[in-house]
Amino acid sequence: MDNDRLTRLKAINENVQSTQQKATETEYTEYTIHTCGGEVFAVGCGSISSPLALILPGYPGGWDDWEYMFAPLASYGWHPVGVDMPGFGRSTGTRQNSRTEYHAQPNGANQTVHDILDFFKVSPTRKCLLLGFDWGGGIALSTALSPSEAKRICAIVSIHPSWTENLALLNRLTVSTQLLWVPVEQFHSYTLGKKLARAIPKCTLVTLDIGHYTDDKPSGIYYCISPQIIEKVTNWIPAPSAPKLQGIMSNPLCYSKLAPVFILNLQLKSSKEKSNLREQGGNNRQQSPLYNHNCFS
Repeated sequence: MDNDRLTRLKAINENVQSTQQKATETEYTEYTIHTCGGEVFAVGCGSISSPLALILPGYPGGWDDWEYMFAPLASYGWHPVGVDMPGFGRSTGTRQNSRTEYHAQPNGANQTVHDILDFFKVSPTRKCLLLGFDWGGGIALSTALSPSEAKRICAIVSIHPSWTENLALLNRLTVSTQLLWVPVEQFHSYTLGKKLARAIPKCTLVTLDIGHYTDDKPSGIYYCISPQIIEKVTNWIPAPSAPKLQGIMSNPLCYSKLAPVFILNLQLKSSKEKSNLREQGGNNRQQSPLYNHNCFS
């Protein structure tokens, strides 16, 4: 690992420790949303009067998959909301098929998203931002292929979207899209990422660096690169009601000044993942693995 990166990450760690004493819990709002697939449990952050930033999880993830993005998105004037899809987490109903060709079927994932957007009164004059990972990324793209839905979506951010249909379908996508990809990630082919980027007319493909790849890195990969994800996303998305906070989001050393609680609120998914990250030098909340320099070694 180069000395400049190590110095930067050590400075971040010191900044985190200095702000933890002042940090208070992020104020979350819980929702129960009636959808075609069941009662969907959702959690939002920030002002409920702000435009919706709907965060769709991977399979079989939950509302907190992108919890590290809540405070940064809220600071930009969005109301970030993460969901448990039907049949997962605290949501009722039958689990929907994860393959893209099933999304647009009756009572499929696209209809669930439609119902959620209706709940938050999303409209062509009050557009939402869609963010998704893996399964959720594919749902976001599939939903936006509907002309009526596309009119109320201002942009899509997708990490490693799952797409199992003909790529030519994406030629009809009219919504600006940012694809985030880790080229060396073993479960999501970078070749697919490049094909998706060529198929989507208004697409920006962004690669993320995790340093030297190891077999035990996948379980903690998205925590390690969360600062990169935050920086790439917030520098690209529109800000509906608040100007970009110059010197905050553009400077990775200032993330914790903006929202120290997003560091404290990370949810590790399993005891194995906790163990893997602890071996890299991080703890669940007191010392976030995001800022452990071993993540990038």
